[in-house]
Amino acid sequence: MFGLNIDPNNPRGNPDPAELKELGVEMVRYTFYDSSSGDDIDPGKANFYYERAKAYHEAGIDSLVILTYDTFPNRPPPNGSDGDWNNYIERFARRSGQITQLLAKFQPAYQVWNEPDHPVKGDYAPSLREEVFGRMLRRTRDVIKGVNPQALVVTAGLAMGNPSWLTKVISSLGGELPADIVAFHPYGQRPEPNWPDPNWAFGYFGDLLNGYYRAGQRKPIWITEMGVKEEDLNHNREQVAEFIDKYYNTVITRFSDKVQKLIWFCYSDGMVPPFGLTEASGNRKPAYATYKRLAAAHPR
Repeated sequence: MFGLNIDPNNPRGNPDPAELKELGVEMVRYTFYDSSSGDDIDPGKANFYYERAKAYHEAGIDSLVILTYDTFPNRPPPNGSDGDWNNYIERFARRSGQITQLLAKFQPAYQVWNEPDHPVKGDYAPSLREEVFGRMLRRTRDVIKGVNPQALVVTAGLAMGNPSWLTKVISSLGGELPADIVAFHPYGQRPEPNWPDPNWAFGYFGDLLNGYYRAGQRKPIWITEMGVKEEDLNHNREQVAEFIDKYYNTVITRFSDKVQKLIWFCYSDGMVPPFGLTEASGNRKPAYATYKRLAAAHPR
């Protein structure tokens, strides 16, 4: 259940596996970065991620590897032609297969893309049309499973609180969802119907969860990102810690039949401030102790 988003490429987001184990982390989620555009993985990147996955595996921590626009460069624009996208998808899927072969010994799970339902916002443009994401997911799933049939394939974490987007993806594929796990990111959702107050943010997490569960053909759910800005809770770090407590307890006590993983975002403010369990300096916030306490109370 207890996962954590980290960034091995960022010294402030790259905790030692021993610390993660002591914290109670069962799974780490991170992107496989490789800006090379050739037919093979950059050897330096291959060695870097092999050693990281090995270290987590030896510490008893699973990996969820994000395969995204940072894994293979030069994606077309969101409104690019089907031909351009199909060419990119083939090369993206080939690299995904190479990564699966590279890391097969450690049996990570693979997440195909990140937040494709998110609109373009400044430099952040993960956006894909539903049918383009459907083709990407199916082709990448086929390649990954061809290399390692036991590897779990996870949908991109959907961010916009609209389960009908996933329904359209599935419809574009003739009713098939080519993934083992459905993922979404319930930012702005209350962990309880009336906490921190009945009108806070966008709605109650449980309602959105049930919507994605139905849209995703009742496949298991992984929440691959969840977090909260301190300013959204009155800059009160103790309340942020309570937010984490309530989220995990809600998932564990009410939705454990649907949700297998809740992967908190994130380890450090040095990744994306102010979401971290620690400050960028490494100082631990109250949320760090809360996460550790919850994980110890609910061992794998």
